[in-house]
Amino acid sequence: MRKAEMKVFNQMMKRLEKEWERTGKTYDIKDFAKDEIISLFVGILAEVKERNQTIEMMGEIPFEDSLEYSHQNYILLRLGRKVEKAIADMQKRGSSFTKVFMDKEETKMYEYLSEIME
Repeated sequence: MRKAEMKVFNQMMKRLEKEWERTGKTYDIKDFAKDEIISLFVGILAEVKERNQTIEMMGEIPFEDSLEYSHQNYILLRLGRKVEKAIADMQKRGSSFTKVFMDKEETKMYEYLSEIME
């Protein structure tokens, strides 16, 4: 690729990443007890670690797969930030329960994590 094309490509990727960082319209509200949300957070951390190890072992991957993988990681990280914030808010209030507001993608990621954590 030429320099100009690379510059445009990099700008497009930055815009795409910004879009992925934004959460969408609330699709579902999940209620969690203290032990459930902490378990979810531990599961998210484990999934992030496993995905990183998988990428390191794969080496080169096709561009389309790389985009999809990056998108899924952004969803996972968005969910992780929300769960971390919910835990902090719950502890600050001295409560045993909390809610997490999820968009459609985060809800699907939560369902996936729930399946593999069983």
